[in-house]
Amino acid sequence: MTIPEKQLLRKLPVELMREHIMPFTYQVQSKQLLRDISSFYTDIRLVYDYYIAYDDTPPLLRFRHLFYDLIDFCNGEPPVYSLSNKYINIICRHNYYHKKPTSRIVKHIMCNFHSSSSPMQKIKFLFGLLTPAERTEFINLYIISQE
Repeated sequence: MTIPEKQLLRKLPVELMREHIMPFTYQVQSKQLLRDISSFYTDIRLVYDYYIAYDDTPPLLRFRHLFYDLIDFCNGEPPVYSLSNKYINIICRHNYYHKKPTSRIVKHIMCNFHSSSSPMQKIKFLFGLLTPAERTEFINLYIISQE
């Protein structure tokens, strides 16, 4: 751990460290979760390499292209101005959206998610919500079948 990280940890409330962070660090993680984490990094690197290496457009446009391909995949249909049930179910995997009503999820995504933050953050957010099987399906549809 670097010195700035240690300084940041010292600023956290003691209760937060004791009740939430420390128990998680000592908890054994399932093999399925560890495989998912490992495959995420392998898959995202493969996707980034493809979108960067095989495109002559500027980097920001490449990542936007990747982001919109991910949205198409999550939506399960051509781009439209609404969200499919598949897309909403994927988004609901995130703890923030898990218990929210569908109308609130749609409003938040349409107003915030598509307009704010960098394409890289959005890509990692969406790609991280996909299961390993869905990530493999995305790679098969948008990378392997394109060659």
